[in-house]
Amino acid sequence: MIGEFYATKMSLSLNKRYEMVFLHEHPEGPKWGYAKIASYVHCSKSTVIYWIQKYRENKDLTDEKKSGRPRKTTKAQDKRIVKIATEKHNITSTEIKNKLEKKGVEVSSRTIRRRLVK
Repeated sequence: MIGEFYATKMSLSLNKRYEMVFLHEHPEGPKWGYAKIASYVHCSKSTVIYWIQKYRENKDLTDEKKSGRPRKTTKAQDKRIVKIATEKHNITSTEIKNKLEKKGVEVSSRTIRRRLVK
């Protein structure tokens, strides 16, 4: 549950985060409440509260550095993996791996299986 809560906060674009702050905090803004902003931006009220409090603390709404190993594939490569798998339903992860290696992408067949599960 906590991971889900945290992920929701981080998935909003930076523009949406600043839009929330403008709607609530800015002197020229409409001074909307949390619930109205959440409805307008299409997120939860707790997400609005989180980002406004973060802005009040340090005036910065950018993502914090994430811990852990960086991803081996980009979003575009992830989409390519899914596209290959949907075009040929009986293709194996090793076959997808070989296709990607021909294009200069080094990735394990296990990583490919992980991308297909999502």
